[in-house]
Amino acid sequence: MTITPAPGGFDEFEMYQVLERACTKAGLGSRDARLLRGHTNAVLLLEKEQVVAKIARKGTDVESVARTVAFVRWLIEAGFPTVPLHPCDQPLSVDGHAVTFWTYLHNLSTQWRPGIWLRPSRRSTRCLHPRSPLPSTTTSERSAAH
Repeated sequence: MTITPAPGGFDEFEMYQVLERACTKAGLGSRDARLLRGHTNAVLLLEKEQVVAKIARKGTDVESVARTVAFVRWLIEAGFPTVPLHPCDQPLSVDGHAVTFWTYLHNLSTQWRPGIWLRPSRRSTRCLHPRSPLPSTTTSERSAAH
């Protein structure tokens, strides 16, 4: 049997095992998962859930992924337009992989126009005023805040 390498530096079987375990932890179904993209990470669409799972390469620093999650939450709270995280505890660590879940924006591909998405609006730049506190960056700081 030949095992085909999958995105993220792990084989396809491992990718789907990690996905299934992460989805179980997050209370999501993974039966209809479809690979959307693979390079450094595996990005899979959970069709029924309308959620995208992002599985980082094995050994990726979970604290780094946690900082990204905290930053995205901060952007959302500040009113900055960004893809929302799925409402669950994340990132999850599964078999050495950091996993995050995102809301699937199914109309994004039909609405994609680089000029609109890359041009910051006045509202967007105002909400990122330098006096806005950045999110905490360590696990101990996040735990103390909750």
